[in-house]
Amino acid sequence: MSGMRTAVVAGVAFAAGAAVMWAQQRGGVEPSPVAPSPVAPNLACVDSLSLNMSSAAPVAGAAKPPAAPTTGRVQLIDNNCVKSWRSTILPNGALTQHRHDHGRALIALTDGQLQVVDTAGKVINTYHWERGKAYWLDADPPGQTHADVNRTTSPIEVIVVELKKDK
Repeated sequence: MSGMRTAVVAGVAFAAGAAVMWAQQRGGVEPSPVAPSPVAPNLACVDSLSLNMSSAAPVAGAAKPPAAPTTGRVQLIDNNCVKSWRSTILPNGALTQHRHDHGRALIALTDGQLQVVDTAGKVINTYHWERGKAYWLDADPPGQTHADVNRTTSPIEVIVVELKKDK
């Protein structure tokens, strides 16, 4: 089990570092020093690592302009230990009803206020994200689904790293 935790921590740390670097490139987050981990990572979860680079910034001089942002998710990593995606929710937009069966780390790429609503539209929770900060969210209660709603005037962007083997 210790090896599994090390692999999960390594996967989360990798995704969190990638999120912060992405935010820094967009001019969002100041770099901060990170102390090296005293534990050698167990790379068992990295075997099937796949990164989706289709949404990366275009190369200088590329003929195709970047697509206009839309509300939705873009998968970044999916292996046997973690699943990661970047979510964008435009002003007055919402992600469709869904649930999280596992705990997850969230890295805010923008400041924003996000409402979590149930199927009847009742607000379950309101989160106030600060750009560059990381947050932990537990798994959803059994049987509960929700939608993430942005009722502000600015887009909300986050990277989520969800554990697959946290139970």
